[in-house]
Amino acid sequence: VYAAAIEPPLWNDFLAALAAELGGAAIAMSVMLPGWDLPPEYYRVNLREEFVPAFEKHFRLGLPWPMTDPLFRAGFARGDALFPDSKVAETGYFIDYMQPQGLAPEAPIAHLIVAADGRPVSGISIQRTLDGRPFTDDDLAMCNLLAPHLATAAQIRNARIRSDLERTARTHVLDRMRVGIVILDLAQRAVVTNRSAQAILDAGDGLFERGSVIHASRPQDERELQRLIREVIHFEEGEGEALPGIAFGGGFMSVSRPSGRPAYALVVMRVFSSPRLSALGDEVAAIIIADPAPGQIPHAATFRQVFGLTPAEAEVVGLLAAGHSLEQISAQRGVKLGTTRTLLKRVYAKMRASRQGEIIRLVLASDTQIEERDRDD
Repeated sequence: VYAAAIEPPLWNDFLAALAAELGGAAIAMSVMLPGWDLPPEYYRVNLREEFVPAFEKHFRLGLPWPMTDPLFRAGFARGDALFPDSKVAETGYFIDYMQPQGLAPEAPIAHLIVAADGRPVSGISIQRTLDGRPFTDDDLAMCNLLAPHLATAAQIRNARIRSDLERTARTHVLDRMRVGIVILDLAQRAVVTNRSAQAILDAGDGLFERGSVIHASRPQDERELQRLIREVIHFEEGEGEALPGIAFGGGFMSVSRPSGRPAYALVVMRVFSSPRLSALGDEVAAIIIADPAPGQIPHAATFRQVFGLTPAEAEVVGLLAAGHSLEQISAQRGVKLGTTRTLLKRVYAKMRASRQGEIIRLVLASDTQIEERDRDD
């Protein structure tokens, strides 16, 4: 049962073994999946595929023994408690579906598994064949020993599907962001790379990927990048103030490019506030990569409006996000370093930040624009 929860085709093996234990019974099982457009998964043994439309027709019209009845929700139960076996042969369901497949004119042993909120997650129906033996009380008891395990397996299957859907949705959203985003596991391997980050890594101009590990081309940048990644991944609660970075450890750095183009602005940050929340080693740290090329860093008007900055403050923030040092910003603006530091202090107060890395992260997060080519996705 639990193997089938991980590898659904194994449900067929389970049903075949159960059918043999019940004297060659015919069994149908459905697993309802989360997601509005995901059809249920169906598994069956000793039943023929060509009669599925007949079953679906009568299921819509209403079976002689409604599967949603509380009787079946409580565990495996005999359907003759709801509809007498003496009348089964008179029903259209028997004539269209049961009789052509050699099923006995009897109600099934059935169970409807529901989630905590009452939503059906799986249903199983066991019917005697004409050449099979009658079901006994011991058969019913055996099925009810299986019931809690079947319920757990259905929950595992649903949880895995939901996880896959969430991962797909997240990846789709990340792919539409203009900044590069790479998610790392405990081994520092990239487990999620959005489209913008992949383009940067493929270009190999200052950053590249080797063996699922992100590297910087320049030795000095490489040492700093790996140091930040290690500190983030091995960050412990209470150590954040000692790290030269942002909330949950980490930090900001510039990565020079051999082509001579403006340096990338990088933020390395922890995904979770506590390492215990990511104990499985998946999705522990994030690298955010901003290309200061025109159109890649959010326009100053964007974060100026979001954070209530003055034009001068927004200019400093924009240059900082583009990877410039305070000295370079001062020289470019033609002001003293002290003036730039004063503006930066005001920015800290308005953006409720205490480190440059936090400012960069907030600036990148303020960019709500998506790539035009994705609007029709």
